[in-house]
Amino acid sequence: MVFPNFFGGFKNPRNLLREFYGIIEKAGLQRMAFHNLRHSHATHLLN
Repeated sequence: MVFPNFFGGFKNPRNLLREFYGIIEKAGLQRMAFHNLRHSHATHLLN
């Protein structure tokens, strides 16, 4: 399980997105789709 909840079960997808958008906002980045992380990671690996 990649994103477990506090009790080790499945995390609600809405909660995951809410946390993700909060982190993006705190980092001062533009709002992006969660799937964009995959592309960003691949680009950084290639560099």
